[in-house]
Amino acid sequence: MARPALVALTLSLATSVCLAASPLPGAPVEQAGLSAEGLARIDRFFDAEIDRQRLPGAVIAIARDGRLVHHKAYGQLDPQSGTAMPLLHQPGTVWDYGLSTDVLGLVIEKVSGKRLGEFLREAVFDKVGMPDTNFEPSQAQRARLARPLPTDPLTGKPQRIISLDATPHFDCGGACAFGTMGDYLRFGQMLLDGGAIDGRRVLSPHTVAWMTSDHLGPRIRNQVGQTEPHRDGYAWGLGVAVRMQDGLAATPGSRGDFTWNGANGTIFWVDPQEKLVVVVGTAAPGEIRKYYREQMGALVYGALTELRRPR
Repeated sequence: MARPALVALTLSLATSVCLAASPLPGAPVEQAGLSAEGLARIDRFFDAEIDRQRLPGAVIAIARDGRLVHHKAYGQLDPQSGTAMPLLHQPGTVWDYGLSTDVLGLVIEKVSGKRLGEFLREAVFDKVGMPDTNFEPSQAQRARLARPLPTDPLTGKPQRIISLDATPHFDCGGACAFGTMGDYLRFGQMLLDGGAIDGRRVLSPHTVAWMTSDHLGPRIRNQVGQTEPHRDGYAWGLGVAVRMQDGLAATPGSRGDFTWNGANGTIFWVDPQEKLVVVVGTAAPGEIRKYYREQMGALVYGALTELRRPR
């Protein structure tokens, strides 16, 4: 098989194409409680979007019950070839979208005495089994980076992902890592399994539970739904939005699912009740990325044929 394509990750990651070794053990689609026709709808959806030149390509990985049920690349890797940080609110009063994760990365560097990439490699990436995830891709890896369409399909204006060609001044925790969707899927599976994967402990179960709990409460104004309009009913944990109740949100899901998405098109969520992990990588830096976030929720949950959560 071809080598896995690299993707720029934001908090986390951004995307690529071409697949190699399976990131998790596989399972037949029907055995995992999904329908082949439902997954075929995902294929048709992305094939149509690419044919309409609204998207250059995408990589999707879906796992259920710890087993890989869908891992596929669509379209092209590269369509061309084939600051200030103002304080918006008083601390502890309002949740707002900002650069706090980048600041956290700098704090980690100060405390650990290591570059953020080195710290994360030792503490997370190597333990999870994420060999293609780093902040400084090699020349060989850069050749595998996914690139966006040259023109935004909604506005008609030129578009690019600056981090694909620029040399970052530091390992920014919010949007500067690169990796494959296979790596990202393993990361999500580790969180779903309470901080362990392949019998190896990465985080304590309590850490994962704390991370995926509501940290806003009634005293902090919740603006998650204003940042991502389909996120009504979500609060904020430590680095992820957490669904606090069924309904309200414009996308299907379950109470307790947690998620966040990348500015350049990456989609990520974990649904513990349905034992589901979904990652989508595509190079779509414009507003169209929000459309794919909503569509993927409908497509994936529409493909389920069995419920894992108690009725």
